[in-house]
Amino acid sequence: CLDQKIDCHVMEPQMYSTMPHILVHINDDEVLVRQASKYALHAVCKWLILRNPKTALRSLMERPSYQPDKKMQYDEFCREFGAVWVREYFSYVNDMLMALHGLFKVYETRESIKANAAILSGNIVSHLDPEGWRRCNVEQTTSGLIALMSKDESALVRSKAAKSLGLYT
Repeated sequence: CLDQKIDCHVMEPQMYSTMPHILVHINDDEVLVRQASKYALHAVCKWLILRNPKTALRSLMERPSYQPDKKMQYDEFCREFGAVWVREYFSYVNDMLMALHGLFKVYETRESIKANAAILSGNIVSHLDPEGWRRCNVEQTTSGLIALMSKDESALVRSKAAKSLGLYT
């Protein structure tokens, strides 16, 4: 799409549908997966910036700590990304939450990915206004986080789910 070989209107749904999966893997346990996911995130964000040059994603993704070769503080990134996503891409918030919720339920999902999905979900929900709460399926996200907190075997997943629920206030 960036090099004009593919129609951007064809690629647009793919960009948004892959975003949640890329986002949870930018903090993957495996270095190669983490780095490849960061490069993928930068590529998708580059496309989003071309579509909307005034997006705050530009300044977010230009930060030195969010470059593919740097270690990032994932919870902080999720807080900042969640604010931009809710403010500028609200029409895709519910899709993002539902995709992340899907990662809560997959038994085979690695604990780090479930934990990342939990903290990203909580950060997105924390930036919703009352109208956003009504328009997005927050109840499903909340019940998923409660289930993770009370039933998941991993202490990491349970702690991230609890932290996410605490972000709602």
